[in-house]
Amino acid sequence: MGCGASTSPTPAMPDVRYDASNLATRIGSGASCDVFLGTLLPSGEQVAVKLLDKLTTNPKRRAVLAEDIEGARTEAALLKQLQDCSHIVRLVGFLEDDKKAVTVLELVSGGDLLTAMEQGYREDDVKRLFAQILVALSACHELGIAHRDIKPENILLSRPRTDARVVVVDLGFAKMRSKGLRGRFTSNLGSPMYKAPEIWDRDVRARGYDGAASDMWSAGVLLFLMLSGQFPFRCQPAMKAFKSARDYARMQRKLLRTAVLAGDVHFDEAVWADVSPAGRALVSSLLRTDVRKALRGPMLA
Repeated sequence: MGCGASTSPTPAMPDVRYDASNLATRIGSGASCDVFLGTLLPSGEQVAVKLLDKLTTNPKRRAVLAEDIEGARTEAALLKQLQDCSHIVRLVGFLEDDKKAVTVLELVSGGDLLTAMEQGYREDDVKRLFAQILVALSACHELGIAHRDIKPENILLSRPRTDARVVVVDLGFAKMRSKGLRGRFTSNLGSPMYKAPEIWDRDVRARGYDGAASDMWSAGVLLFLMLSGQFPFRCQPAMKAFKSARDYARMQRKLLRTAVLAGDVHFDEAVWADVSPAGRALVSSLLRTDVRKALRGPMLA
């Protein structure tokens, strides 16, 4: 299950050809690109083809097109360095011209973790799956790479079973630690429910935060969700008190930020009574707001 992240210079990827005339089946869609089921030539291997259209007329996509193109290049470059880890999606190749940027990836066909969790997991199953997520994060962190968007939608399964291989995907927000600010990050990125307190805190963020530690906070939220089927923070105001969905969302975000910064983790005892003390202790260790006291480092994996 272990991963050996390569620290040697990464060789150039071999030329990749896929059947561009047969991309009819969309298997995913994001803010900046679409993912299609593709066929590798000449082997016939099925792959996932992530297509970013540089000529898009979608106004939302055009507004961030330059940033998304750079993100696609960065993702491919980082995936090249992580090829030895079987729990991070394998890069088959990256192609770019004036019209498009194409990332060709291994096809992981068992669905995402969010969908799988709808059936519920026994704690032993959670332990097995979560251990693989930690292996993937450890491989990233050993190379100074922060994923910055750990959530169940970005974790795929090789098959829809509890003995599946876990594969972490979507390194679009991922970044290599730089030399500035002592190798720390300052960007406000990530999905709100999974963002660490140091990212919510503007002052702390301006001084720079540890990307690996923030990934581990996100992993802690994910583990909480896997074990209980609930999020750790209460942030659901009464809908009838608001005139619009926008006002409701604004208040929900405010409540979430307050709860995260305070470390106000809510354990529903009726649910957590079935979770072992060790499982609960691990969640609590990951979700400590003080990074110095939290179990939020690569050593956990």
